[in-house]
Parts: sequence; C-alpha cells; structure tokens
Amino acid sequence: MTVGAARAEPASVGQRLLWVMDRYLGGQRAMGVPLLFRLRGELDEPALVAAVGGLVRRHEALRTTFGMRGRTLHQFVHEPERFETPYRGTDLRSAPEPWSAAESQASDFLRQDPDPARSPLATALWRIGHHDHLFAMNIHHLVTDAWSNGLVGRDLSALYSAAVRGVPAELPEVTWQQSEYIRWQERHLTGATLARHREYWREQLLDVEFSRLPDQPGGVDLKTRRGAAMAQEWFALPPELIAALEQAAGRRGGTLHSVLTAAMIAALRAVTGQPDLAVGSIFANRARPQIQQTVGFFANMVVVRDRVPVTGTGDGFGVTGEGGLADRVHRTVRAALEHEELPFLQVPLAGSADPVRPRGRPEEVVFHMSAVPPDAGPDAVAFAGLVAEELRVPDGAGSRFDFQVLVIPRRRGFDGVVRYLPSRFDRARVQRFVHAYVTAAESLAGTRRSAPSTPNTPTTATTATTATTATTATTANAPKTPSDPITAHTLTPR
Repeated sequence: MTVGAARAEPASVGQRLLWVMDRYLGGQRAMGVPLLFRLRGELDEPALVAAVGGLVRRHEALRTTFGMRGRTLHQFVHEPERFETPYRGTDLRSAPEPWSAAESQASDFLRQDPDPARSPLATALWRIGHHDHLFAMNIHHLVTDAWSNGLVGRDLSALYSAAVRGVPAELPEVTWQQSEYIRWQERHLTGATLARHREYWREQLLDVEFSRLPDQPGGVDLKTRRGAAMAQEWFALPPELIAALEQAAGRRGGTLHSVLTAAMIAALRAVTGQPDLAVGSIFANRARPQIQQTVGFFANMVVVRDRVPVTGTGDGFGVTGEGGLADRVHRTVRAALEHEELPFLQVPLAGSADPVRPRGRPEEVVFHMSAVPPDAGPDAVAFAGLVAEELRVPDGAGSRFDFQVLVIPRRRGFDGVVRYLPSRFDRARVQRFVHAYVTAAESLAGTRRSAPSTPNTPTTATTATTATTATTATTANAPKTPSDPITAHTLTPR
C-alpha cells in the first residue's frame, strides 16, 4: 500500500511505545538521538550534502515518517527521490566568537526533537573557520538506536569520502530494511515462540523489585517530569581497567558487557542495600545477521535481576568464587540474550493477563553499554581530507529515564556518563554512585587493593577514588573551548 508517494508499513511494538512517549515527551529533547562532529580541514560542503542523500537512500528508516490510520500507528516509507532531509548551513566565520556561537546554535538545534510526521532526520552545519566546522545530525529514536548511530557515522564518512574522490562508496550490503524485520517479527513472535519467551520472563521476574535510588529530601513532583532537562556526570574507565575486565570476564566465560552490568548491580547494591534487585538494561537485539548493517530501532529493554545468596563471599561485592556476582550476572545475561527479542511491552508485568507483580518501575534506573557494530567502531569514522572528532551531546537533553548509566567505547578505554534528573538526585549522590561503580569495576577486574563496603551497607564515601576524581566531570563545569569542546560520542538509546 502507498500513501501518496509513500509505502505504508506496520509499526513495531517498540515503535508504538515510543510514539506514545513522543506524544507525551515530544519536542522536549527526549526523542532525538544526535550525532555531533567537529570536522577540521578543507570541507567539501556539496559532498557532505550528497553523503547525507546517499545515507537516506541506503537506509529507508531515515526516510520513514509516522502517522495514525484510524487507531493504528503506521510508518510510511518514502522514495528517496521524493524525500527531502532538512538541512541548514550557517557561516559563523565573521562572528565575534565563532565557536561559542556554533555551540549555542547547536544546542538550540538539538533541543528540538525531529518531527516523525515530517522527517525523522534533521542536519545542520556551522562554519567556524576556513578549516573548522561543526556538523550535527538529530535522528528520531523511532528509527535509530546506539548500534544504528554507529552505522550512520561510518556510512556517512564513507559516502563523503567517495563523493570527494568521485568513486562509489564501498559499504557492506544492507540485507533487510527495518520494515522487513518488523514483518518478520510479527510472523515470528506467535504461538509456541511467544509462549516460551513470556514464560521465561514470568519466572525470571516473579515478585521482582526494581532498583530504586532514594530521592532528594522532599521528593519530586512527577508532574514536572515531562520534558525535564537532565544533568550529566562523566567519568572514565581507562584502557588498562577495560583490559583487566575483559581478561577477568574471559577467565569465567563471560563478556565485557556482562561484567560491566555486574558492576552496575554491585554499585546499586552498595548504595541501596537491596539483596534482591533488578535493573533495566538496553540490549542491542541484533542477533539476526540480516539486520547487522541496518539502521533502525531494534534495541530492547531487558531486565537483569540478581539475588545475593544467604551466604556471602569475602570481597564485599560478592564477585569472587564460584557463584559470585560476576558468574551469576553472566549466566543471567546469557539467558536474557536468548529471550531479548520479546518486546518489553509484551513482557508479562503487572496489568497483563498473568502479571508478575513488580515493585518499582523498570525505566527508573537503567544501564546501557553502547553496542558497537563489529565493523563500525570509533575507528571506522574517517572523512577524506578531514580530522573528525565525535563530540559529546550538550547538557540539557531530556530522557525517557530518571537515572541512566551509559558506558561508551572509545578508541582508548571507555567513557561513562550518568544522566540523571536533578530534581530527584543531587550531584553529591550521583558522584557517590560513580565512586561505587568504579570501585565495583576495579573489584571485578581484580585491580582493587582493598575491599569496599559490604553489599548491605550503603557506601558513606563522599569523594571518589583518585582515579575517579581525576576523570569525573560534569559537562556544565567543564571548560567550553575549541581545545576542550562542549560535547565525544553519541549517547543512545535513551
């Protein structure tokens, strides 16, 4: 079917949830998933515009709009020749302070979510100097996630480089487009397959208690939650710590993802004292090879639950020995991966025919290690003739979650950031959590020399360790100069 020049397709379960949230939070900086690049060198602007066009042709999700047909959400896939991506170019070279002006205008640009009824993608370029530029892409979450944004960065730079050189871009084949996956998902998640997934999650989450961090004194008026700006607290996980974590995980048959998830659970337990807790975690949901190269919204919320045995272990975090935290979380994550394809809306929580009676909200405290496509990591972004630096997203964006910990791969080590609702959590509490997280990671890696507090004793630390103190910073307090730019990787999904 078509609507005008567009082909009508069903929306996925996850997209329907995001659509409702977009109607609730839309325009409030909660649904845009940005990429922000500083490009130094002699930029070919027509080649950049052509690269954006090539990107939209390659990935139909980037030329897909959304709307209701009766009471049902549909997506409308437009032909690339009949679809125009919003683009604006601004020359700030004559401004008194070009970088400050670009920073301010980029923040304003990213403050407005793309309108999914018109275009899921908006782009903008600011010329700061003859050889200095700021380029932003704001993509609606309905059509992207962290994995997809990795593909977007790689593909855009490859298409730009090909346009500059006058040759075709060499990129892997996109086997399935987003709409093809959604049609497969509708056929697949039925009957025995659906029942198997639902039964697993029903057993896993029976009487679950989601982690809940204490509010500031006086609490928070949830009516003010809509579109509230989030604060950010950055920290670093240096290369040597990541290497030690990978080695520790490998010795136990685990993965870096599972061990970093274990650190999240250990930190939450140190702060809350909960022996049985669950945390929402964003999984890439890219098991099918047909969507490895596809831009679209595939990520899914998965609940990771951990229960401390009655007899603890000797290192405070319960990470050593058979059955310790690292082993338990690895087993839990491995099992969850086998059931990650069930959309979170179909998990049998309270309100369904067979609820599991949860306490708390799974979206309140969330962990996300950005999944990086194997061939689209940080080193894959290379614009011919330019030095490209991917920048951090400015402060003030909204979020679907009240407290989210993101861990982001870099060329060297990982960046971490806690994005939190300042009306609920003050900065001192967040810094104590960062301290607990880094301490847990060091304990899991076997690099920590002294034992932390016991799981049932909330941490009383008021300052971070030396390593954490050196690497923790709030973006709002960081210098905003060209040598230390405002913003270094995309922070998604939210």
